[in-house]
Amino acid sequence: QIATGDDDGQIVIWDLATGGQVMTLPGHLKGAVVALEFSPDGRQLISAGKDKRVVLWDLARRQQQASIELKDVASDLHLAQSGRLVAIGSKGKESWLWDLKTNRLRAVKNPDDVLAVAISPDGRVLATAGQAKQIVLWDAASGRQLKGLSGHSGDVRALAFVGSSRYLVSAGEDKLVLIWDLQRATQHQILRGHADEVIHLAVSANGKRLVSGAEKMLIAWDGLQGRELRRYRLEKGADLLAMTPDGRTLVVGRGKQLSAYRLE
Repeated sequence: QIATGDDDGQIVIWDLATGGQVMTLPGHLKGAVVALEFSPDGRQLISAGKDKRVVLWDLARRQQQASIELKDVASDLHLAQSGRLVAIGSKGKESWLWDLKTNRLRAVKNPDDVLAVAISPDGRVLATAGQAKQIVLWDAASGRQLKGLSGHSGDVRALAFVGSSRYLVSAGEDKLVLIWDLQRATQHQILRGHADEVIHLAVSANGKRLVSGAEKMLIAWDGLQGRELRRYRLEKGADLLAMTPDGRTLVVGRGKQLSAYRLE
């Protein structure tokens, strides 16, 4: 299944096999949906909207389970593999960690607008990045800053962990995709191939397949090896990029159209 949100705040769950609608949710009543992510077990959905709200949905009951309101509109969100912590970024120089078990919301101050967030698979590290050009790693339990990673020369637009908590991938305005070894705090791979800024990343659950997305161009990579596998040219820029956990299917959203690509 895949979830999409529109400018009217409505959320639709789709069946990838049939292309049919599974359900619709009222979503965000005061503005567009800006970010969506399923829980690891597929039973819940997290959504963020221009109404500054972030909502946890119970998909079996088709209703809201919990919600919070932020000071600014969310720019990105990521749900940890444990299903407990939600990382939220915003253009207000803040990121948040929402603990779904305690309903506690903790703010993390950033040097500039946050455009991308990610939580490590073990739930211990929060990664944030954006207009400051630097990736900052935080202790997810305490909110303490751990280290900064410098390598991009422009805005960092996307972050994702690759297979484990050791490797992080970043992409941005400088047209580069960088894979970081967090254990050594060094660049593991530099992936070049895009002619425009890279704004999307999708990674398979095992980290063996990575897809980066720029204006009218998607590139599939061999995970941590950094070997280019295939290019997908698009007639229009991608608004959405997602991959099934098994790494076999890539979903691209453009305007009101969804397309699925087999990656094998």
